[in-house]
Parts: sequence; structure tokens; C-alpha cells
Amino acid sequence: MTRTMVSCILVVSQLMCIGCSSSYEVSSSPDAETSFDTFNVDAYDRSGTIVFQDGRELDARNIIASTDSTRFLNEKTDAITVVPTHTIKEVVFTSHGVGFLDGLEWGAGIGAVTGVTLGLLGSRSGNGAWGSDVAGISMGFGAIGAAVGGVIGGIWGGIAGHSYENQFPASTDSTKK
Repeated sequence: MTRTMVSCILVVSQLMCIGCSSSYEVSSSPDAETSFDTFNVDAYDRSGTIVFQDGRELDARNIIASTDSTRFLNEKTDAITVVPTHTIKEVVFTSHGVGFLDGLEWGAGIGAVTGVTLGLLGSRSGNGAWGSDVAGISMGFGAIGAAVGGVIGGIWGGIAGHSYENQFPASTDSTKK
């Protein structure tokens, strides 16, 4: 039983290191899933992190991108800045609300499976005192595991957030390969 508990703790701790993210490539093609126009609508009045090709990062707000230049408000200096778009590797936006829901979902699922497993293992290792109600007890452990896992996962996901990575092509025109 101790070995199983340690294994469960290790699996849960590893899963907590996972962050949820979505990745998109911003394209100059108006037919692309994420064109510059689509990106600008999504970026309107949001704060994000600009990651430059050389690895520097900058917190920015009100980002407006086009094929040749990108304009934004530097959150640290409150200065409006314009840079060549080809110097930007990606722009990352983080949603803590979506991260909470992601964490809630994953935590509840993992907690339910862990609870059911522990309930089944507990009933087999004992002297049979639980009798024929093993399934009910196991499902009870599953419900408790789902509730506890959902709360822990939701808190963790809300803190970490869900990242939306908008990758910019190395060239100014991503329709050329």
C-alpha cells in the first residue's frame, strides 16, 4: 500500500508540472487561421509577453502587429514602442480563468481515478471487512478524489494560467517558404 501511495504522489506531482497552452502561427495571409487581423482583434486591450528572436522578453499591452512593424505599449515604461515584426519570435497571452478550468478538469479526472484505485486496493489488502460493497466504497473514494483533485487542480491551473502562444514567422511574409 505504501508503494502505491508513493507512486500516486509521484504521478500527481509530475502532472502538476504540466502547463496548458495553445500555439498559433500568425500569417500575413488573410485566409490563415490566425492572420495579423485576427491576432490584432485577439490582442486588443490585452497584456502579453513579447519574446524577441534574440531571447529578450518584454511585457506589453495594446499590441498591434502587421507584416512590417509591431506597435505596443511597454508596460514597464508606459512608452509606445514600434519594432520590426521580423524581430519578434512570439507573443504570449495568459488566461488564468481558462487555466483554472483546465486544472479543474484535469485534477478532477486524475483525482477520481486515483480515488477509485485506492479504494479498490484498500478493499483487497484488508481482511474483507468491507464485504460486498467494494464497488460503492470505491466509487465513494473516486468522488472524494475528484472533488479534492478538482480543487487542487483548479487552484494550480488558475495560478499557472493557460498560455496562448502566437508565433511570428522568421520572415516578414509567412506565405513564402
